[in-house]
Formats: sequence, structure tokens, C-alpha cells
Amino acid sequence: MDIHYFACLAFAALWSSALMAGDFVNLDFEHPNLSHATPDPVIPGYLRAPASEALQGWSLTADGFPAATIYVTPPGGSKPPVALTGGLGMLPGTGVDLGKYELYLDKPSQVPGSLDPIYRLSQLGTIPAGATELIYYRSGPGGAGAGPTPGSFQILINGNSMPYAEDRFTRLGNANVSAYAGQQVSLEFVFPGSSYFDIAGFTIAPEPSTCALFGLGAVALWWQCRQRSNS
Repeated sequence: MDIHYFACLAFAALWSSALMAGDFVNLDFEHPNLSHATPDPVIPGYLRAPASEALQGWSLTADGFPAATIYVTPPGGSKPPVALTGGLGMLPGTGVDLGKYELYLDKPSQVPGSLDPIYRLSQLGTIPAGATELIYYRSGPGGAGAGPTPGSFQILINGNSMPYAEDRFTRLGNANVSAYAGQQVSLEFVFPGSSYFDIAGFTIAPEPSTCALFGLGAVALWWQCRQRSNS
């Protein structure tokens, strides 16, 4: 086998194991069902769709009331309170691809008498075996870390508040999920105010065989570079 091909195969194997979704449906919001979406009568280019379809797999509530409709909008411009809008794609300097769509939540909600709704986004699914962290993007208030403090963004697994950390520049966040790896869980996010939100996936600790393949690939690349420099 060609050494260069073997090395590329090793690095590809390591990278492909970096982020996974488990059996969560539409974890990263990249697979909305827009079969029943209709053009918005007021704003050209905007669509309106049932929230259960556009956010298939997820349950979204505002102050305990299920969200009925979600807008699908291009990036930029004004947005309705609940929208699936243009995502950030590859986040510069991070190697994290946030894809085509991200979730936008704002106030006021459509709930009568509510001016500052608490949004909850939840789904049942299995965290992949070997998962270590959940990687996400968030721009919004309440970055106080874990805990059920009023006004804080929360990540809950089976009702338990999970510690998290967020980078103030890239807005990428991570939560340690290793204690739940391989388990079916209720994954929930609580938003205290207007937020942009996206999920990249779960990071996976490479299997020993993958680490060995990576090591062999690195040695192969080093050997090939040495051979070329000597020729």
C-alpha cells in the first residue's frame, strides 16, 4: 500500500471520529423537514413551517407552551421570535463546522402576557459510547456556568444541570457528558433570553485501534518526508 495513502487514511479515521450525533434526530438542526413550509405573506424569502417538522426530533416550548410555528429565514436582517436561520458554517480558527442552519430565539413570545419567555429545547436520545463533550455555539445572555440560577443558560441531562464552559471570542461552548456516554438520556437546554444557538456534536475519545492507526500514519508521513529530503 502507498505510504501517503496509508497516512491519509489514518488521519481521516481520526478526524471522522471527532464529532458524532449518536441516535439524536437532527441534533445540529441541519435536517429540517420543510415539506409543509409555506412562504411568509409579509416578508419575501421567509418561510413558515410547523415547529415539530422544522425542528424534527426536538421539542421546543416557551413558558411551558409548545411552539407551534417556526420561521425559516436567510442570514441577516430582522427575525421573528422563533426562527431557523442561516448558520455560521466553518467557524474560523476552530475547525468546527456549524453548518447551514442555527436556531434563533427571541422575545416577545406568542404566549399571551409573556414578554420575556423561558425557552426549553429538549430531545430523548443516546449519547454515543466514548463521548466526552458536547460542543455547541451560543450567543446570548446567561453564561454563568452550571446551576439552576435564575437568568442562566442551562444544559440538563436527565434533569441534572451540567457544568459547561464557553469561549468569549468564538462563542463555542463545551459540556462534559462522559458520565452519560452510551446511555439514553433526556437532553435539554434552557434559554433565559434572546439567543443564537447551534450544536456541533459530541466529541468521541478515539478507540485504541484508531490511536494506533494515527500513530502509524504519523510515522509514515515522517518517513516519507525523510526519504524525500535524502533523495
